[in-house]
Amino acid sequence: MSDCKINDLKIKEEAQKIQQFFEWQSIPCAPIEDFAWVLQHWPSYFTKERKLSDEQIKEAKGKIGQVPTGKQKLYRQALNEILQYLADSCNWELPEQVQQKLTDKDHQWLEKIAPELGNASRLYQCYQSEKITFYEKRNSMSVAFITLAIAFEIAPLNLAHISQVLNCSDSIDYSQAKPRLKIWHLKQDEVTAYFTHYYLSLVSERLLSDYYAQRSSKVTEAQLLEALNQFAAQNNLPAAIRFQWQHRFQIFWFVHYAIPPTFLKDLSYPERHVGFSKLAVPIISGASANIYNIDWDLEWFTHLTAEQNKKYRPHKELLLKQPANSNTSAFKPSWEAGDILPNMLYLYTEQLLTLGGVKKSKLALSSIVKYTSFEKLLEQYPLPYVDAVHEDSLNNWAVKVFNAAESDSAQLMIYYFLKFISVQELTESLDISDFTYPTNRPTVSAFCLAMSEFEVLISLLVDSPTDNPFRSLFAVTSALLGVFGMLRRGEILRLRNKDVSFDPNTHQLRLQVTHTKEGKTKNGKSRTVNTVIPHQYRNFFSVIKRLKEHSAADDPFIGFDNEPIHSRQLYYLLPVTRTLKAMFGNDVNFHHLRHSGVHLFMQQALHLACYTSEQYRAVDTQKLEAEVLSDKVINRRFEYWLEGREFYHVNDGILLDEVCSQIGHASYDTTRWSYLHSLETLLPVLSPFHNVNTKREFTHSELRYLLKLSATSNDLSRVLSKHSPEYAQKTLDEKRSQKIRISEHELINIVYKPKISALPSQLLQATDAVYRRWNNGLINSSSTQLGFYIGQMLKQKHIDFGALSQVWSLGSQHQMMSLEKGQITALRFLPPVTLNAENQSLCIMLACNVKNAKAFTKVFRQREWNWLAFSFELTINRKLRSDRQAQLLREIFARKKEPINIKKQPTGDTQLLIRMKPKFDTSTNILEYAQQFINQFQQC
Repeated sequence: MSDCKINDLKIKEEAQKIQQFFEWQSIPCAPIEDFAWVLQHWPSYFTKERKLSDEQIKEAKGKIGQVPTGKQKLYRQALNEILQYLADSCNWELPEQVQQKLTDKDHQWLEKIAPELGNASRLYQCYQSEKITFYEKRNSMSVAFITLAIAFEIAPLNLAHISQVLNCSDSIDYSQAKPRLKIWHLKQDEVTAYFTHYYLSLVSERLLSDYYAQRSSKVTEAQLLEALNQFAAQNNLPAAIRFQWQHRFQIFWFVHYAIPPTFLKDLSYPERHVGFSKLAVPIISGASANIYNIDWDLEWFTHLTAEQNKKYRPHKELLLKQPANSNTSAFKPSWEAGDILPNMLYLYTEQLLTLGGVKKSKLALSSIVKYTSFEKLLEQYPLPYVDAVHEDSLNNWAVKVFNAAESDSAQLMIYYFLKFISVQELTESLDISDFTYPTNRPTVSAFCLAMSEFEVLISLLVDSPTDNPFRSLFAVTSALLGVFGMLRRGEILRLRNKDVSFDPNTHQLRLQVTHTKEGKTKNGKSRTVNTVIPHQYRNFFSVIKRLKEHSAADDPFIGFDNEPIHSRQLYYLLPVTRTLKAMFGNDVNFHHLRHSGVHLFMQQALHLACYTSEQYRAVDTQKLEAEVLSDKVINRRFEYWLEGREFYHVNDGILLDEVCSQIGHASYDTTRWSYLHSLETLLPVLSPFHNVNTKREFTHSELRYLLKLSATSNDLSRVLSKHSPEYAQKTLDEKRSQKIRISEHELINIVYKPKISALPSQLLQATDAVYRRWNNGLINSSSTQLGFYIGQMLKQKHIDFGALSQVWSLGSQHQMMSLEKGQITALRFLPPVTLNAENQSLCIMLACNVKNAKAFTKVFRQREWNWLAFSFELTINRKLRSDRQAQLLREIFARKKEPINIKKQPTGDTQLLIRMKPKFDTSTNILEYAQQFINQFQQC
């Protein structure tokens, strides 16, 4: 096939995608031929970036201006609709003037659906009448009735989606405490199948369940249309085409439930959101015990050769040995600092062999060979370890590799590989959203944590074994910044002390996200984030601010002073990643904390705007959720904007713009598509009618149906009296004659009964004590140098974090360890260590013999003491020979280049004075603490 024909085929496919986009939104559009003509004459559509300039759009208009006048109008319409498609479906960045015109189209859409209001109101009345009859007689449901039930009770969907729901009996998702409706997107890409969850009321769930039980055959979209038109004719309503039926549903929701236009579109089109499903059991037992393990060779980069960096063969050996040899570890390559890709490619091959691909759990060997045959390309673009753990360097490398692939199929194979490494611990900062075709929707990794799950995450970070309380302190704080600050991992690592302002009284936290010497912001702009830290976590920020009170403004907020960014990523963020993967599986990473924070922020914004009742915003048992969704916290979070005013006194039309500015997004479209993954939580906030705590009046026949009683059952009164105190207090006549006022929450508790939490009982402890438990860990770390020093500084209320950072940097760094038994024994054998304040040194005077040399070496020749410089002064009686002591000093006590001074005295015993002086300028405090640290073991 020639390139011309391939291009023609591609253009036809793109034109069909654009037409489908409008059809599924019930919007008339240009014919495919007009779309194809514009695409054929406008190469900018196939650009590799998701943005267009004014010049590129003028180029298309210029081409249109050259055709006969009769066609110009049609092609201009097609061009405008192409731009609409690129903005709404593919998240392209368009010039501001063009974007404004597209925004105006939303108002035009409302004008199109408004004329159907009268028909919609009469249609709803007919549906209500039909529903009453159904409750009383329990006849089989007609296709028209169940279609209207979905459209009026769940969402104003188009007929294509309703048809899908009716034909898929597992559309009701029972994986959570309350059932949800799962709707698959009509437009799927070749990598991931997306779906969206919808809020499902009790009546909706009952009606759908009964329909699935009675249905015998599938129903097409055309059959739905015919059934609705027949229903309309029977009730003296005008017939309608496909578009008009959805318009009737939409205008009803807009007027009856007062859903704002933007959110009405969200409810109407599942393709605007991406849902996700969680593991049935969120904790993998015992997996979090190793989150702080340093399971890599700290010196691995010092003994490599150039030849080692080109070992891309192990994955080939793995393929050749399959399936005969199940011992795959024999072929596994070692990690190489110069290029981590050989190991990554091996792990990728191993996963394809054991778990299969995206759509198949078992892949043919030929397919795996095809998916992994790009090692020659990787050899041209090695990925050093130092770049792999640096966000900007990693993403720049990925762009180069992807663009270097010579064909679309080769790029797809590279994309699969990039997707794999984006969920690995070492390289999870890789953003793969830029590697889908610009004319396709961006890829999404949909996931977010509930507040109860986040509490467990923090508890695990605090309680998991570690001798280094600084690692758990900075890991916890990073997780808090990820959720409540909605920061990306790179933004957290680049935060400086001067970028963080925290008020311990109000718990308000202000973050300045801007360019630093370590990197730039993703969109090239700075922003200020205003948030509130929950009460139980506030002390983590207070203690860091206290620790760093005298540190330089440009030093990192997370980590020690001058600690390299790759070290901070590895030692503080990696434990958070490991915990998330232990809890939720390998596809969950640190960035999903930002997703969780954005979801929470959106909830807070909607509660602020909708004036919902505070007491019904959170699950009864979730104290953290109740706190973050309280009026007090929400008002404090938006205080920078409200400035003491009530919400109705500000321009509520810019609420979503305000939300996006805090997140760092240019538009709500990006936020909605990439971050808001729980659409089922939207409707109960926007619509009081759908809030499960809203008291509503029900007829007896309706309640019998909802509570799964027969139409003639006399058991209703007994069931309600047991669960509703309000109903139980009514007289017999009132129970018989009056409608029953009850909330859906009460009905749900009757029907579903509260489920036991899936979280292990040992994790459901008093999470408000989490800081106290961390502080106890700090106290218990006093057997380590840094732990002891910080404990003493806190007691003295004078913290020299600069000195601590120097001790950390020059000493053992993150390998903080308590003294071993043999070291303590050796220390007790040595004479006491004294402090010479004048010389700013620690001193020890001892005999120059082998036993003392061994004891000194056992204690002080450890990494923990590398922050000290040692010098030796040997004083010898002049009447004695000094050869033996001098030789012993040089060969056993001292090391190369350490100062040695030998002098003689007229009388007295031979003595060796060892001075230990800091390698950096500091006050005597740190030496005093070092002396106290030693003495506590010598005096035991």
